[in-house]
Amino acid sequence: MGMIMQYKQVQTISLVIDALLKSYLNRHSKALIVRFDVHYPEDYPMVSGNEDISACIAYVAKKYKRQGLDPFYIWVREQLRSVHPHYHCALLLNGQKVRGYRHVFQNVEEAWGRTLGCSVSGCINYCLSDGDSDYNGKMIRRDAGPVIFDIRRNEVLHQLSYLAKAYTKELGYDGLRNFGCSRIPNT
Repeated sequence: MGMIMQYKQVQTISLVIDALLKSYLNRHSKALIVRFDVHYPEDYPMVSGNEDISACIAYVAKKYKRQGLDPFYIWVREQLRSVHPHYHCALLLNGQKVRGYRHVFQNVEEAWGRTLGCSVSGCINYCLSDGDSDYNGKMIRRDAGPVIFDIRRNEVLHQLSYLAKAYTKELGYDGLRNFGCSRIPNT
């Protein structure tokens, strides 16, 4: 599976995205992929680690796991000039058991608010594109045939390539991990 390159990328993250998607598509004949970004409220105190995003994503993953949706996730941390980092995220869910995707945004917002202990209204970016209702919440279906399957997979890889962009990640290593993801099972 080759990554569609749009941005100068961090190779490690590109490889993880490829492996994560490949593993998920081997496990499920239908996969729903949802992108979202998570920001801190402007008046939130300074943060020095990734504990908040880790707790938020763990809460969301646990909720979907209880629903039998076999969640996989990836998040990347970025910070350029802002006081706080922000996170670009993707969630993969079993497409046999779920259709819509907007519930993901509600669950992430609830988990983020619970994690931070404050209002997080406006802190979750839904990564939607005006005029393209199919931009987010992409379903990849093996039963659509190999041509459509490859087109959809490549659309998802193109969208997820944004998570691997090097800009805002290579300004110096601050000792923190700049991404996290589900454990990829050995195949």
